[in-house]
Amino acid sequence: MILEVKPDLERERVDALEELKKYFESREHPNYHVGLVTDGLNFEVYIYENQAARQIRSFVFEAESPLAAFQHLDQLFFTARRLPPSSGDIVDRFGPYSTTYNVIRRSLLAAFGTVQNESSVKVKFREWVASESIWERDR
Repeated sequence: MILEVKPDLERERVDALEELKKYFESREHPNYHVGLVTDGLNFEVYIYENQAARQIRSFVFEAESPLAAFQHLDQLFFTARRLPPSSGDIVDRFGPYSTTYNVIRRSLLAAFGTVQNESSVKVKFREWVASESIWERDR
């Protein structure tokens, strides 16, 4: 986790993103890291993609919702123990705007890129696409 704290996020966002990009690029494997830019109330989560910091989600701490604040941070740091899963929690932790999804997505795309032209992979991919369309039709 790379943290960049700015007292006035609205005014200093451009500077924060420039610093975040430098931090990502200073790492041996920048894609293994997640960046968090905050002013203490507003939080923006970034990953490093295509030589730039790309925002994947944002959230705001609200005094009336301390549990929501905990859940946002826990989704980033995975610190809680024995949290009973709910559908909303699963979506927050693993859905398309989650840190986990965005980090793993890049690894899977890279792995697929190394085998996508193999004939056996092409056949399996076509079969999978066909089965998906049959499933959608029969729903």
